[in-house]
Amino acid sequence: MFGKTADRIRVQSALEKGRYDGANKTKGHDFQTQVDHATEQRVNRTEHDATGNIRALEAHQAHSEDRLAELNKRLEEILTEGRPKALLYGLLFLLMFCAALSSETYLLMPTMRGFGIADPFAQLLAASGIVLMGAIVLKFVYSEALHYYGMTPEKRSTAPNWKLQRILVPLVAILVLTGFLLLGLFRASEMIFANQLDASSDLGHFVGEHDELTKLVIVFLTVMLPVAGAIALSHGIDIVKNWIEWVRLRYSSWAHHRRVHHTSKALEAANEQLTKRIAEARGHGEEIKAEYRDGYNHGEQLGLHKLPVWFYVLKTVAVALGVAFLVFLLDLLLQSRIELPGWRWVFYGAGILAITGLYGMRQWLKRERPEPRDVRWKPIWRDEIPQTGPGSQLPLPLNGKQAADFKDDEIRLAPAKG
Repeated sequence: MFGKTADRIRVQSALEKGRYDGANKTKGHDFQTQVDHATEQRVNRTEHDATGNIRALEAHQAHSEDRLAELNKRLEEILTEGRPKALLYGLLFLLMFCAALSSETYLLMPTMRGFGIADPFAQLLAASGIVLMGAIVLKFVYSEALHYYGMTPEKRSTAPNWKLQRILVPLVAILVLTGFLLLGLFRASEMIFANQLDASSDLGHFVGEHDELTKLVIVFLTVMLPVAGAIALSHGIDIVKNWIEWVRLRYSSWAHHRRVHHTSKALEAANEQLTKRIAEARGHGEEIKAEYRDGYNHGEQLGLHKLPVWFYVLKTVAVALGVAFLVFLLDLLLQSRIELPGWRWVFYGAGILAITGLYGMRQWLKRERPEPRDVRWKPIWRDEIPQTGPGSQLPLPLNGKQAADFKDDEIRLAPAKG
């Protein structure tokens, strides 16, 4: 609102200045050059103010486009390798790992008595720790084996630490499996010994007759459960990780695509707004120049209200007498209160002359260079009366009162017939 009001004030000021310059016979090219310069400054300021926001939007758009291209490339790679399995499969594998861990812990809990651990809760903690440690080591061994042995011979020859891994991975696997094998033999021997003490029972009779089969089954379960848990843990983690990556990539791709769309719209709107503001600034400059030219033509045709010299001399003398009267009254007031020196009239005279000279100079300059408000619509102070024939084209007055005054002046200035 304030900006439009200021623009209207500038246009009206340009119109008045044009009338003044035209009536005063002043060249108007300098003012139009100033208007062009001010317009360019306003355009540059507008571009400078909008550049920061536009550059930020362009940077966001470029970043989102680059990120979107990377995400789409990764999604294509994943689809080329095969769509990730559903999350349910990964959760089932993790559930199998927990089941295998629980079964192995329950199977090895009685062997803890052979190590002097009689408390059941302590047996549970010790057995679960052994099983968990062994399963995690087997999981690491299995993952490393899949990674290194899945390479081609060319890549395998240049892979870092391949020679060390080729020896270390099998040794660790053998060590862990041997430990579970010995624990299985220990558990089987303990079970056979406990059932032989009660040979009258069916289980003791069966174990006594098939002790080798019992050892094989216990050892197989003791070794198989950690291995199965490690394999289930490895595949479950991979499936869950791949599914999370797939969902994250799809969501990020959608989010960046949406961001690119909104940023493009915002950038387009910002550019359109900048273009509109620049066009408005240039249009405002052209409007000011057009109003100035119209006022200049009006001023050339209508002239200035320029009073005679005696009027300014009379005003100056009146101001001098008025100042002297005020000084005389002030002197009477001060003399009634304090004693004043006689040479005070020298200062009074100098002050009155200074004020009178300053006012007279300003009045003379005002007569020689009238202000815009001195422009009049009635051409009564011109030496040459403008022709009002069919060929003349005077600008139309702005309102009805001025039109009536203009017609009265034409009638008054028209030469008398006869």
